[in-house]
Amino acid sequence: MPRNPRMKLSMIGCSFSIAAAAMSAAAAEWGRAPNGEFWNGHAQRFIHAPAFDFADVEGAARYRYDVTDDYHKMSVFRANSPHAALEGLWDALPVGYVTVVCTAEAADGSPLTEAGRRTFWKKSAFAGEGAYPPPARSFALARVMAYDWFLAQPQTRFLAEHGRPDPSYPLNGYPSKMLAAEIRALVSRARTLPKGGEADALVATARKAADYLIGEAIPEGLPLAHFTRTYASEGSEYGRFKGEQDTIMLIYPADAGRAFLELHALCGESGAKYLDAASRIADTYLRLQGDDGSWWLKQNAVTGKETCPNRLLPVGVMEFLEEVHRATGREDCRAAADRAFAYIEKGPMADWNWEGQFEDVRPDRERWSNLSKHPACSTAMYLLRRFPGDPARLAQAKALVEFCEDQFVEWTPPYSNGRSHDQPAREDDGSWAFFCKPYSRWMTPCALEQYRCYLPIDASAAKFIDTYLALWRATGEGEYLAKARVLGATATRVQESDGFIGTWWVASAGRNDHRYHTWVNCLLATARALDNLASAEGEKK
Repeated sequence: MPRNPRMKLSMIGCSFSIAAAAMSAAAAEWGRAPNGEFWNGHAQRFIHAPAFDFADVEGAARYRYDVTDDYHKMSVFRANSPHAALEGLWDALPVGYVTVVCTAEAADGSPLTEAGRRTFWKKSAFAGEGAYPPPARSFALARVMAYDWFLAQPQTRFLAEHGRPDPSYPLNGYPSKMLAAEIRALVSRARTLPKGGEADALVATARKAADYLIGEAIPEGLPLAHFTRTYASEGSEYGRFKGEQDTIMLIYPADAGRAFLELHALCGESGAKYLDAASRIADTYLRLQGDDGSWWLKQNAVTGKETCPNRLLPVGVMEFLEEVHRATGREDCRAAADRAFAYIEKGPMADWNWEGQFEDVRPDRERWSNLSKHPACSTAMYLLRRFPGDPARLAQAKALVEFCEDQFVEWTPPYSNGRSHDQPAREDDGSWAFFCKPYSRWMTPCALEQYRCYLPIDASAAKFIDTYLALWRATGEGEYLAKARVLGATATRVQESDGFIGTWWVASAGRNDHRYHTWVNCLLATARALDNLASAEGEKK
């Protein structure tokens, strides 16, 4: 790596300008990544006119496309490639099922063989803020109500009284994820209150959560020393991950480290140990970073052996290391973050394999089979923050968000257009049937999490709210603000009178048992997004 940081940024800017041009070119065939590969082999629904990786047939002079819409009307066009986009007829297609059959033809027009076919759902595009229901209450009030609901919960009171996670709350089986979110929420809420009294009590609870994570961290001398734990030894959700208490998913120590940094920023010198804990976590990341700039997704804390072949999409770690750099001036953390950034450029920013990486879902082996918007949206926001005013980086961010919206935002319920039959739950649909069907129960507009949990989740809407607001602030384009507001409005309509915001934005899903179905970290992400929206409204004025 170059020693001169200005030289380093210049080189990165040059390479990313080239990548941005590739992204722009790829947009002409929606479904093709900047490196030319197709990412949409597992995609089920599209806002934009897709192209597909149909087969190149030897001897074909052209390809005939038979496109049948939801009214059984067929349109036909021909192209020189089996990868042609449906752009020319896309706007005329109604929302609903679309079937595309691509047939290779000889020079005389006779059919040779079928090159491929796909059936998918053409989604509704954004129709403007006025097309959707308004908020049920102000974003500022909704944020306060959500925080107050969290503070009143048994697991929050247990933490305050006992200094450890409530063992009766099953999702405390993921201590880094849950406690990091709770620390950040407690700090955020304390900042809004006068010093003393309630604010001090909230900070005290946040310190107990941080002290617990530090106390339970991997001991000194082991390969993953100082990393906070991903899985608790007991109480893992549904028992699926019992016996994995020594497995560390390398996303989550960074989450804990960021929470420690926020707590230190609030506490100052009295919280110096939290800055020290974050710095020790950074030390371990630096020691484990691979030559490619990333890390193993999962490793055994005792042996150091990787426990799956997947590499980490290191956006969160990169952001954490930069925060350590800002807090301490450590140039080694900035350099490591740049190496992680280079991995993202060569990896998912080239092939768009924005793999969903979650502690409760087994990592996938097949590329593009479990895409998620979380790492792509985070990368878009990183580009805007790290390179303000750079038109090439802005183009990249827009392309990433366009992809994320295409695959993970539902402006209207899927498979519901007043014509197609809504899909009821069937016995063979498995455990997700209760949550996902019929689709008319989905509370839209909403956002989905990942292909393997292709369901409306509050934290997914929160991620889009934050991403749209970042683009609005970078560009001044009002549509981004409108999209953020529309998703925020759904959050206020989902919210109940006691402040509860369900994890699953599906009518009747989860209210019967908050503690089993409610991921508190997701609710708190939504509260932060509502706070962001309230701030945006103030900026707009």
